[in-house]
Amino acid sequence: PSCLQCLRRWEGDTVCTVCGWPVCNTKCQAGELHQLECQILARCPKEKIPDFSSQQKTGHSPNYAAISPLRLAILTRSSEEVEGRLRLLMDHEKEITADPQFEDLWQTPVIDFLTKEFDSGFISNDIMRGIGLFCTNAVSMFSCNGRWVFPTFSFLSHSCISNSRFFVHPG
Repeated sequence: PSCLQCLRRWEGDTVCTVCGWPVCNTKCQAGELHQLECQILARCPKEKIPDFSSQQKTGHSPNYAAISPLRLAILTRSSEEVEGRLRLLMDHEKEITADPQFEDLWQTPVIDFLTKEFDSGFISNDIMRGIGLFCTNAVSMFSCNGRWVFPTFSFLSHSCISNSRFFVHPG
């Protein structure tokens, strides 16, 4: 796992005191990115919060995949402007759900976790849309851990064959 705020590799010693998910320290716990999902994740009963320390040892943290789709669902609800920009993007839901690994990668650790394990306030369609947006439109930033969704870039780039590239230049 990574810190939900700064995305640095989580060292396994600090979790958010509100939601129980990985953060580096109190500064990251109070950070703007983490605050997007903190109150929602805090609704999860303590016994259903994933054991991130054990998952760190195995190098596999399936429930962590819930964060990006949850953030996209939250952002979609938070602003009509953001909702409108995300509405323009493809999500390739049919292709994603047809993947033989869909159950293990997305259904159980993400959709079921956020809709059946506790009341996140979102329905499975909201979460599935977030999964589709993330899988179809997210790009890796080599200088940072994680993947990012840039709606304008995704919209300009969309085609069955990608027609845009991006470069990261320091300074």
